[in-house]
Amino acid sequence: MKYTVYVIWSKKLQKRYVGSTSDLERRIVEHNKGQSKFTKSGVPWQLVCKEEFDTKTEALKREKFLKTGVGRKYLDNILTDYRKGAGVVFSQRLIRLRRKLARQICK
Repeated sequence: MKYTVYVIWSKKLQKRYVGSTSDLERRIVEHNKGQSKFTKSGVPWQLVCKEEFDTKTEALKREKFLKTGVGRKYLDNILTDYRKGAGVVFSQRLIRLRRKLARQICK
């Protein structure tokens, strides 16, 4: 079973939400039906990016990182691309951005 860390965006609220799940399609539907306490006021939510992991532990670790200050900055860069019309950002782009960010942090 794969686990997915995802970022969704509400144009209405101008906010993002970071989560993880083993069934991304079901989870997006739940967000857009207002079944999540945090996201119910921001419907509709759009998928901005996702990353897949082999274990739940890896996914939760990545989700936790994306909720830190450095992780939020990383997501700000992705959302800038998204707003410019890049569409959903998938793993290969995230891998390149992650490497670039890691080099910046290590300087």
